[in-house]
Parts: sequence; C-alpha cells; structure tokens
Amino acid sequence: LPLDDNFRSIDYHKSFSFVEDAFENLWIVAWKGHLLSYDRKTEELVRMPLSKNLSKVTSIICVRGDYLLMGGDEGLLMIKVDSDKNILEEHFIPGVTGVSTMVAHDGDVYAGTWRDGLYRYKFGESNPSFKRLNNVPFTDILDLYLDPVNDELWVVSGEAVGLFKDSPVMTVPASANLRVESLELDRNGGAYFTTGSEIFF
Repeated sequence: LPLDDNFRSIDYHKSFSFVEDAFENLWIVAWKGHLLSYDRKTEELVRMPLSKNLSKVTSIICVRGDYLLMGGDEGLLMIKVDSDKNILEEHFIPGVTGVSTMVAHDGDVYAGTWRDGLYRYKFGESNPSFKRLNNVPFTDILDLYLDPVNDELWVVSGEAVGLFKDSPVMTVPASANLRVESLELDRNGGAYFTTGSEIFF
C-alpha cells in the first residue's frame, strides 16, 4: 500500500512498527508519529487521529489486549482502544523519553532508550511512572528480546549484548537458624554447606 512522504522514515533502522490487539485489529505506527489501522474489508490503511504529538516513533506494543503503547522521542504514549478501533483514552506515562524499543511481559513494560539506558514500568499502577534500571551497564539500547520461557530479557546496545534477569535471593529452609560458614555446589547443582561442626546437603 503506497504512502506519501508524510509517512516515510528518515531513519535507516526504523520505518514502521506493527502490533495486533486482542480484537485482531492490526495497528501500525510510522516513524513520524502517525497511527494507522488496517481495514480488512477495503484493504486500506486508515490514519487514526491522535490528540497528543509523538515523533521519532520506534515501536508499538499491545498490553492486556486493549492498550497500545507507542514509544518515541517525547516518551511513551498509552492509548486505550475498543473492538471497533475507537480511541477511548490517550495519555503520556511519565519518567522516560527518547524511547528506542519496548517489550512487555507479565504486566512489566520495558523501554529501552537511545541515550539513557533501560526503564521498567508496572502496568496498571495507580500512579504510573517508568523507573530506570541502574544495574544495566550501558545507556544506548538498540533492541530488546524477551525470552518468556526462561524469563530473561536480552538487551542490545551499540557495542554490547547483555542479559537482564531477575534473580531473587531465597533462604534455604534448612539453614534459616544456622550460622553458615561455607557453601559448595556439586556438578549436578546440589548445594553443600557447613556450620563449622556439621555438613548439610
């Protein structure tokens, strides 16, 4: 489907991003900030009017089926839609600008930025805001890949690839009331620890 210059990207890496909502509606966002929907009956792209301005748009994702999140230079724009492709709400989520890429998993929305690292937002919070993840060592995030099977997030920067994974610290029940002096793991993943006078497996 041909589009005029108003929809073409000036970026070599990003032109259009696509997502499908829970109602099987196809949404497309252009680099210059235009939101489009695909009309299956007429096989045409329909421009959807937005009241908020967003430029250098790099990604669009769908969360919980009826929320579209568009990431761009001014930040992240959240749009609520219905099955008839009506736009019911539009608002920016504060805390992040210069969005380069996004992914969502289990209510967490991760937003990479061109110059300021990786951010996370818990979808559905009463006072939504992105928070910077300070343990990610690079600031230019080019792409994110979510591995839902292993609950891992691969982070790609201009000069590195990193793995972001939540790893909560858990107490081993047998050691809760003991003073552990050393810990060793065997080749099968078994853990041995000693209290100085006793060894536990």
